[in-house]
Amino acid sequence: MFWVLDRIVIPTAIGGTFVRLGNLFNSEINGKESGDFWAGFKFVRDTSDPHVAAALQKTGYTDTDKAIDTVVNNPQFTEVLESIPFKHPAQLYEAICYVGVFVILFLVYWKTEKRHKLGYLLGLFFVLLFTVRFFIEFIKEPQTETDSFTLIGMHFNTGQLLSIPFILVGLFLMFSPKGLFKNPEPKAHA
Repeated sequence: MFWVLDRIVIPTAIGGTFVRLGNLFNSEINGKESGDFWAGFKFVRDTSDPHVAAALQKTGYTDTDKAIDTVVNNPQFTEVLESIPFKHPAQLYEAICYVGVFVILFLVYWKTEKRHKLGYLLGLFFVLLFTVRFFIEFIKEPQTETDSFTLIGMHFNTGQLLSIPFILVGLFLMFSPKGLFKNPEPKAHA
């Protein structure tokens, strides 16, 4: 099982990149307000944002696509468009980091002998991916109203708390004693 998982996680990392790019195109899982054009996007399709909802309502259209098209393309609504704040493209940041995770896993597999230690690549995948997620969560908008916890005097959200066990499991898999996970014995052919 670990032999297979060690190899599956490499393309899985690049798959995560495409998932986050899909989130970007759909205006899902946006970052917090950045206040600056150079560090943000205007997510005009994010109708859950009160600024966007108010801007779309000013067009008078009930059809969301028509309202978005009007706000973006009609010069009369320039001020309305400007009222929508720039936000961090957290999905894009995460997608770029996942490319890095893919590259690291790929290089470890092909350039080191660590690929022969069962569970090592799976553990490295968990550590890298969930460390990325842990830090990106700092710039993401909360997913729910009650998405904040205090632990050891610091504020964390659900995504960060759920990342910690995976990082710990990954460290265990990477640094477990040699021989804990063994290759299956080859079966003798009759």
